[in-house]
Amino acid sequence: PAPLTDGASASSRQGTPRAPLRGAGEEALVTKAAADRDEHAYRVWVSEVMCQQTQVSRVEAYFKRWVAKWPTVHELAGASIEEVNEMWAGLGYYRRARALLDGARYIVHECGGRMPETIEGLRAIPGVGPYTAGAVGSIAFGIQSAAVDANVIRVQSRLMAWAQSTDPAHWELASSLVDGKPVPGDFNQAFMELGATVCTPKNAKCGACPVHEWCEAYAMSSQVGSSVTVESFPAKKEKKRRREEDVYIWIVELTSGSKGKLSAVRSRRGKGAGGASSTAVKEEEVTRAESSSVLLVQRPEEGLLGGLWEFPSIALPSPREATVPAGRKMGSKKQAVKKEVQIAGCGTPLNTSEVESMMRLRLKELGMGIGTNYEEASAIRWIGETSHTFSHIQQRMLVYHIQLTEKAAGPARQALKSSRRGAQQMAKGSAEPQQPTKLLSWEQLSTAAVSSGVQKVIRLARPLLRDA
Repeated sequence: PAPLTDGASASSRQGTPRAPLRGAGEEALVTKAAADRDEHAYRVWVSEVMCQQTQVSRVEAYFKRWVAKWPTVHELAGASIEEVNEMWAGLGYYRRARALLDGARYIVHECGGRMPETIEGLRAIPGVGPYTAGAVGSIAFGIQSAAVDANVIRVQSRLMAWAQSTDPAHWELASSLVDGKPVPGDFNQAFMELGATVCTPKNAKCGACPVHEWCEAYAMSSQVGSSVTVESFPAKKEKKRRREEDVYIWIVELTSGSKGKLSAVRSRRGKGAGGASSTAVKEEEVTRAESSSVLLVQRPEEGLLGGLWEFPSIALPSPREATVPAGRKMGSKKQAVKKEVQIAGCGTPLNTSEVESMMRLRLKELGMGIGTNYEEASAIRWIGETSHTFSHIQQRMLVYHIQLTEKAAGPARQALKSSRRGAQQMAKGSAEPQQPTKLLSWEQLSTAAVSSGVQKVIRLARPLLRDA
């Protein structure tokens, strides 16, 4: 409909990260110099990835910091995953950050550092799917390509009164509508903005909609005595119930009366020459704060929150979720901390002694055995409770604190010897790689690559443990 296109300049995300550096709506971006198109396309790509499943208002500050640090795809390609995770911390859906880094490296190494200017070329970038390719192609290069996201699906479903529909139907409709548009990027963004701000999931603002005269759902809902509402389209899918977990978290604070250094040993499994499995052991010096430093553990690279840092913890089924009979073995991993999970196998909340026992086993697994390398400077104590929600998991986070001090018997040398022995075992395939750990001050925690859930724990604990 013409009103949708005519309203593009007012409705599209002009001046926000969704369409960064856009000129006037009628300007064809393909007329820009190649270098300008590359920079523009890079920024559009970053903004589109950031805005997926995240509100634009929340993205703006992240986007500005990102392009200030990495203004071009070449500079992003030279970043480390640690830097990228630190920049992304708190934005959620962390696989997007890794996808941007992998994509930038692909563009630099496989495309000569130039953003592909075709849909096929864009789709070849790791992590770029049909929506991102269509959005970047239309906004950055003026390609008449559709871009279908959840907002577009909702607008289309109401315009056509589709209670049930398929992705191919939405893409076909979107392609037919964008075909022939002189500025397809404006058109696509108008559709997305219409769904984000007017044709919302609840309380749709039909009176402000520029296309309500063509909307089948609006016409049906306006009939006298009709029980149908605009919000009836599309039909709501039954949401899967989130799995509930109790996550026991230990803030381990290492205290020292004088400045010094602690040798942190990292072990990782990798591929050696000819593809053979190898293990690298790296010894690093981590500066110890005069007062204290906090222990963080890195999550596995793959899976939920891959590569991010967190406090030592273990997640157990909540009492409402647990169905494992008492005494049943849970998992086959030969780790002491996994055996301790049997305590909660019957769904009974852990008592204080069980929590402390599990903490000791977890720290021993990390090479920080209490009584071996470290001793308690304070007893374990309860800090408080907070919660965090993922798309498929509801977590109750139970937070504890303990202070440790190094024993005088050279823990660094002991840790290094133990890690070298562990490295030899891993090279033979008889042991698992140790999780990387590091020590940070409370001030350094504010910029660490941690998830929004860990940030909640920091906000909960910091006023109680440190001066605000």
